[in-house]
Amino acid sequence: MSSESEKRITLHISGEAMDDEKGYELKYLIKSLQNFEKLSQKTYLFLTNQNRMTTENSEDFRVYIADIRPGSFQADVILFCQTYILPLVPMVGDHGDLVWECILNSFDFLKRVSAAKREGKSVQIENNGDKAVVVVNNGNDVTVNYYEYPNYVPELGKQLAPNFAELAKVINPKVETVNFASDLGELTLDSENANLFKKRSYLTEETFEIVGEITVLNSHSYTGKIKISDNQSFDEDEYNFEVAKDLRYPEFLQSGVLHKVSYICCKKIVFDPTSPLREKIVGVKILEKL
Repeated sequence: MSSESEKRITLHISGEAMDDEKGYELKYLIKSLQNFEKLSQKTYLFLTNQNRMTTENSEDFRVYIADIRPGSFQADVILFCQTYILPLVPMVGDHGDLVWECILNSFDFLKRVSAAKREGKSVQIENNGDKAVVVVNNGNDVTVNYYEYPNYVPELGKQLAPNFAELAKVINPKVETVNFASDLGELTLDSENANLFKKRSYLTEETFEIVGEITVLNSHSYTGKIKISDNQSFDEDEYNFEVAKDLRYPEFLQSGVLHKVSYICCKKIVFDPTSPLREKIVGVKILEKL
């Protein structure tokens, strides 16, 4: 069935680089608009079960900018959608609303996952019928937060994550906020939440028992490499390690050099916002010797 709709979204970019008297710095404006267009196109392709934008579907789905207003940069972004069906998600409202709602849900999902991981908490995604449930646990395996999303959100969020990360890079001392808003909600990036989309490392709250053999030791910095074996939470490999401050004495580490010793540790994880549901273990922090 053919359908045609428009969704009008207000864009507001504020900061020193957006001065209507001096002009708007194009690199920030272009990067904001290009990444929003990519977010919109990827969502449209996901909903229509297509792989890429073509000459034909570019006529069905277009993104416009209109009504540029004076002041720090303000304008309307229009999602124009003219297509037959959006088969993967139940229809509520028109097509333009649905594309925008999917972007908002994915943005909220990625923010919550990233915020939890920044605090060292573990995140599990569970399917519950037509819902995707995000379960956030602390180090004692106690659920501290529980969020529900439509079941498409984890997969779509994974696809959109690189463009949210690129959009977050617009925020700097010269650009304070980038805000897209409508009656359905808003997508805001500022100095507080843009860091959620930056690559970083963190230590988990959850602790693990490992059997490890120290293969490289720097006795001055209490760091080195440890080969971990017989543990389901780690691949059998060498990892960088550091030691908790209250354990920094030579005898503690020397007893584990080229000998298998049991330790309690936490993981050091690198969080990559472009792959938000994947963890890369780059090291451990030794907390106790058993």
